[in-house]
Amino acid sequence: LTRDLKTKRFEAIGLLNASRCRYFRGERAAAAENAREAIQTCRDTGMGFRGPGVRDLLALSSDSEEESTAAMAEAEAILKKGCLGHNYFWLHRDGMEACLERRDWDGVERHAAALVEFVGQVSLPYTTFYIDRARAIPAVGRNPDDDSARAELKRVRDYGAATHMNAALAALDRAQASG
Repeated sequence: LTRDLKTKRFEAIGLLNASRCRYFRGERAAAAENAREAIQTCRDTGMGFRGPGVRDLLALSSDSEEESTAAMAEAEAILKKGCLGHNYFWLHRDGMEACLERRDWDGVERHAAALVEFVGQVSLPYTTFYIDRARAIPAVGRNPDDDSARAELKRVRDYGAATHMNAALAALDRAQASG
């Protein structure tokens, strides 16, 4: 429909959403392909609207570490130039997820710190959850026998379940099962 209406910005959003759905269904190759197509669409309309979001989703869904790293670097460069605010939330959320998959604890914490810097003193349940998650999982990953880290992980997991952050629970469950 967006193609028929020639609304490229909305086409990019549709491709982004299709990519995200495919990623969560485990269809990584299809998710990456949708993200690549969305990137091209964003290049045609300007990367500041949704460009970082499609780049970070490519970073998350690509099986190539090189492509993932390049996609995240470009997304972060767009943020530095300035763009719409939603990109900061989504880029760092997806950046955390990509780093969690690689067990890159420093990378997870770097994205959490960047999100803290972006939101400043404003406490939002969404960002608080993702920031707490990005601290709890690496703490258990680094020291699976730390009871206080495990208790914090459980607290964050319970909060995520209570607030229906369902897509973010799998990484918490994997961390709880470790050790």
